[in-house]
Amino acid sequence: MNTLNKPSDYRAIEIWGRRLGSFDSYIKMEQKKAALDNAPITAIYKRGEIWRTVNDIENNAVLKEMIDSLVTQQK
Repeated sequence: MNTLNKPSDYRAIEIWGRRLGSFDSYIKMEQKKAALDNAPITAIYKRGEIWRTVNDIENNAVLKEMIDSLVTQQK
């Protein structure tokens, strides 16, 4: 795998997936896809050919929840 980031580096995909009730296997598959695509590290899902990121979240409450979760995981 010739990528800049490891699949496990895509924590936002994991947080987003858990928020939606996705299975762990699906989350890991999406993280692997993101790594293979060299997606932005803040990617949350892919629609068509475009990776959507945390910055694309329009709902301020959801955005705050995502940011808080990412910060909490870093500690």
